[in-house]
Amino acid sequence: MDNNGVEIYLKSPLHIGSVLSEIHDFIGEGLRRFPEHFKIPLRVISSGKTLIGADLLAEQRFSSLVKEGERGRLLSVEGEESLANRKLNFRGSDKIHLLCDIIDGTDLYVRGFSNWCSAVVAFNPSERRVVCSHVYVVGDRNSTLYSASADGDKPFTTQFREVVTAGDKGPPVAEMFEAPKHVEVGASKPFGEATICCYGQKFKNLEALGQLFKSSESKELLLRKEMENARFHTLAGNPMMCRIIDGSVDIVFDIFGQAPHDVVPGAFIALKAGAVMYDLGANPRREDRRVEIEDFIEFLFEPNNERMKYVIASGEALAESFLNVLRSAKII
Repeated sequence: MDNNGVEIYLKSPLHIGSVLSEIHDFIGEGLRRFPEHFKIPLRVISSGKTLIGADLLAEQRFSSLVKEGERGRLLSVEGEESLANRKLNFRGSDKIHLLCDIIDGTDLYVRGFSNWCSAVVAFNPSERRVVCSHVYVVGDRNSTLYSASADGDKPFTTQFREVVTAGDKGPPVAEMFEAPKHVEVGASKPFGEATICCYGQKFKNLEALGQLFKSSESKELLLRKEMENARFHTLAGNPMMCRIIDGSVDIVFDIFGQAPHDVVPGAFIALKAGAVMYDLGANPRREDRRVEIEDFIEFLFEPNNERMKYVIASGEALAESFLNVLRSAKII
C-alpha cells in the first residue's frame, strides 16, 4: 500500500463512518456501564480543557483502527492531547497526518446531550494540501456524517441511526440507513432572519460577546426591527459549521480563537459546499480577510501554534452584513 491507497481509504464515508460509529457505540456503552472510568478527569491540557477517560480511550481506539495493517507506517494520528501539549511542525513530512478530536464537545457527551461530534481532517504536508475531512454529528437517535475530499465536487452526508437487533440484550448500535448523497449550501436568508452561532457556554465568553453591543452603531444594527426574526445560539464549532449546509444555521463565528482541529474539519466541508469564510484575526493571510480552501494547509502545518478567529456564512451578502456589525463594534 502507498499514500494513494491510504487516501482512498480515508476519503471513503463508508470506511470512516463505520470506524466512527463503532467508536461511538463503544464510548456510549462505556458511559452507561462504567461512568466512573469514562468520566474520570485525567489531566488539564494547555487549552484549559480537562481530558476525561473517554477522550483518551476514543482517541486510542480511533488511531488503532485507522492505522491497521500497512496503513500504520504511512499514517500519523494526532489527537487533542498531543495537539495541545507538544510543539508540532509537520512541514516536509512524507506521511499523511490526521488531526482528530473524537469527542468534540466532551461537556455535552458526559451530560448525555446531543450536538457533540467526532472531527477528523487528513492532510499531506509534502504536497501542501488537505486530503479530506469528516465530521460525525451525534443526534438523539439519528447521526449524520459530513464528508468532503479535496478532489471531490460537493460534500457527502451519510445517515446513521441506532438499531437494536431483535432478541439482543446489548446496547443499540449505529448502522447506516441512508447511502452517501451530495449536498451543497442553499440560498442564503436575509440577515434579519439568520440563525447565528458562537460559543457562549462559559460566562467569560458571554461577557466578551457583550462587545457586540458596546458601540451605538453595532447595537442599532442588531436591535433594529428588521432583526426580530434573527436567532442567536451558544453552540458552535464543527457541528454548526456543517449545519450551514442543511440551512438550519446561517452564520458561525468565533472572536476568541480556536485551535485548527476545532475549526478546519467543519470549515473545509462547509466551504466545499459553497459557504464563505473570513479571518477575524489580527494578521489575516489575505488583505480582504477571505479564507479559501487552499489556505487551510497553512493552519495545519503547526496546529498548536495557531488560533483561528473567523466567520463562516452561507453566502457573501450575509457574511458582509455580519462583518459590518463586527466593524461597527470595533472587533475587527
